[in-house]
Amino acid sequence: MMSEGMRRELLEVCREGFPERRDVAVQALAAIRGGWESDLWAFDLEHGPPGARERDGLVLRVFPGDAVEVKAETEFDAMRKLHRAGYPVPRVFVLGREGSRLGRPFIVMERIEGRAMWPVWTEAPAAARPSLLDLFCGLFVCLHRLDWRDVAGDPGAGGGGDPHAFVDGWIREARNRLAGSPYEGFLPLVEWVAQRRDGLACPRPAPVHNDFHPNNLLIRPDGSGVVIDWTGFHVSDPRFDLGWTMSLVSSYEGPAVRDAFLRGYERHAGAPVDSIECFEAIGCGRRLFDIVVSLSEGAERMGMRPEAVAAMRQQAGPTGLVYDRLRAITGLRLAPVERALQDLAGG
Repeated sequence: MMSEGMRRELLEVCREGFPERRDVAVQALAAIRGGWESDLWAFDLEHGPPGARERDGLVLRVFPGDAVEVKAETEFDAMRKLHRAGYPVPRVFVLGREGSRLGRPFIVMERIEGRAMWPVWTEAPAAARPSLLDLFCGLFVCLHRLDWRDVAGDPGAGGGGDPHAFVDGWIREARNRLAGSPYEGFLPLVEWVAQRRDGLACPRPAPVHNDFHPNNLLIRPDGSGVVIDWTGFHVSDPRFDLGWTMSLVSSYEGPAVRDAFLRGYERHAGAPVDSIECFEAIGCGRRLFDIVVSLSEGAERMGMRPEAVAAMRQQAGPTGLVYDRLRAITGLRLAPVERALQDLAGG
């Protein structure tokens, strides 16, 4: 529940952020069930002269956790540029940084009337699911086909013409992060990828979402889609994006849906995706690393809400399936993951 003090500060945020609107008032403020990364509130911004008041549906997204100012800035900038490029995202209006009126980084954005795709998918009859999958895959490929130079803030984000820049950067960063840490047990996966490095040249840099899954796709009443949650946006090899999504889809929906998703992506792309299993293994490793660190040090360490740990503990089954998929691709056993799975099994 939002405190009265925070409610008053939100009103001041709206007065400052929408100076062209007269006599603003915050109405119908209500918490939205958030994900692992943020706290969300829906509200109406009422404004205008008496007898001709108007209402705009908005969302306030507040970022708890460590080092989240960069996340808020990344999302705000990405969504602004993607909207200008014609990609379906909510419009963003106000960015608040660390030390803002609300005490944390935040974004005020357009409220999209729609439902997340995952519950829509779960409730849909089998005959309706192919069209949902087609929408999801089409938007994913559409993102990866955008010219990264139109939506990236850094002119050097495309790797400087080096086709191995992205995989080399991943290997280097992973080694530096893991060496000497309590999580060195993930290093065998890094070396497994390094052994395959020469075959992982990036054919074309692309904008990537970094968490493209059905709960981040809102389905409007007219059946169109809007993509949300852009805190991980950057430019990279799109197969990193695809591999992460495949690891999630497989763990929650099973291998048959994972295979259908890959076929749908390739159909929209017009070509098969080379070396996708290697990038899927990277996605599995990333998912498992986030869970292991969160269970050990708290979700705030990974820039997530504290409540995310409880959600992880309720998802021991999908976590085990992610590890099973990683082992099936690589043949590796990772001690930190096996300890975490034992912890989850113990309740």
